[in-house]
Amino acid sequence: MSLPYKIYTTQTGVGPFSFSGIVFITGKPAADQIKVYKNDVKLIRGVGIADGDYTVQETGQTITMRVALISSDTIEIRRETDDLERSVIFSDGAKLSASTLNKSLDQLFFLIQEKSFYSTSIEEFPSSLIDIDGITGRNVIIWEAAQQQFVPGQPAMSINELNDVNTSFIQATGQVLAWSGTSWTPTSNVSFNSPRILLLLERVPLVMLLRFLPAVGIPTL
Repeated sequence: MSLPYKIYTTQTGVGPFSFSGIVFITGKPAADQIKVYKNDVKLIRGVGIADGDYTVQETGQTITMRVALISSDTIEIRRETDDLERSVIFSDGAKLSASTLNKSLDQLFFLIQEKSFYSTSIEEFPSSLIDIDGITGRNVIIWEAAQQQFVPGQPAMSINELNDVNTSFIQATGQVLAWSGTSWTPTSNVSFNSPRILLLLERVPLVMLLRFLPAVGIPTL
């Protein structure tokens, strides 16, 4: 059984790198059925040498990189079969042929094979369900009802939705969250500028004060 991918390691230069041996659905350009990853990052296919990250040569079944690889780079060429549309739609009374049957069954077989080989990455979930294009640092995958799929974004949530935060107590301006032993709860912020603390410090002997301040992280001369 032929594998649906080719991996190149310790290679240098722009190629070409062959994907010969990967079987594709007939009647559709191989360039439309493969994706190229460099160090696990999906690259963009170009149509010219100065466009995109790589170009595809259909006749020789090779790709050429726009930027030369270094020996620490890893290139993976994957067949990724379309999972949004059926390759063949049969109609009542239509003539069946081996080519149309094989094309339809190949799409099903290829999808199953690819999901088996690529199950370690979220990128390999069906694009109809999860779309990670445009994802940036600190994004999460959230459900977008309008698009009916998971997309990158920032969740809109308030602090009281966190499991270990309890905001049911009376809240006032200037309060902070303090750990109660079981959850974070609002409490008054203790400030050394408050009148009560200043009055207390005036009454504390200097010797005791010099012992107390370093203990709470305040340096002394």
